Amino acid sequence: MKLYDRLYYTFYRMLLKLDDMFSIQRETPRAETALILSILTGFNVITILALLTEFMGMPVFSAKKIYIMLMLSPVVFINLLLIFYKQRYKKIEEKLLPAWKEMKSKNILIAVGYIVFTVAFFCLTIQYIKSHPIK
Repeated sequence: MKLYDRLYYTFYRMLLKLDDMFSIQRETPRAETALILSILTGFNVITILALLTEFMGMPVFSAKKIYIMLMLSPVVFINLLLIFYKQRYKKIEEKLLPAWKEMKSKNILIAVGYIVFTVAFFCLTIQYIKSHPIK
């Protein structure tokens, strides 16, 4: 959970910094942060399911897009729950704000590493599936 909190707070700070850079006022930076985390987590879930499909030789989920969307809706719900349940975002922000200046570069490195891992994992899985089609 500590890693999740760091990712949340780093993306949250990034959105606030973008607001300052472009002189815009975001109404929902916390919800946007939850959406970013949901998208990245969703990519990882899809990638894992694609690998399971490849290794098992049969589809883990139906090819219909609606089933995939219904399957990913719990990912979004869980991320929203982890952030907004009992205003947990306030606890995360209060806990990580004092140490932010000391740990800023480490937290940014973790967030960038997570993004790079997600994209690389997804791309490598696609390459693997293309080179090893299901028979």
